[in-house]
Amino acid sequence: MTTYTKKTPSDLRERRGRTFIDANFIIEHPKNILSILAHFLVVRADYDYSGHNVEYQGYCHLFDPISEKAELPEYTFFVNEDQEGRVTAIEAIRKEI
Repeated sequence: MTTYTKKTPSDLRERRGRTFIDANFIIEHPKNILSILAHFLVVRADYDYSGHNVEYQGYCHLFDPISEKAELPEYTFFVNEDQEGRVTAIEAIRKEI
């Protein structure tokens, strides 16, 4: 039997950000993209034809908490794999302004 406990509201609402992913990378590395998106709740995605990339905006537990009115910080995701190609870790590094 599974039991559920009531939790307080998550701080995920404060962990907002954005990332840019090259469209070719999405096509060439779908497993890595799926691994990233498993941690990233996308609320907006825009394709930039001139830059040939997709900007994703959303929530991620790997992001730093920010205030409600703060500008969305930009993150770069890194996917670590073992020798067999299995994903072992995902990191989100905040871009410094």
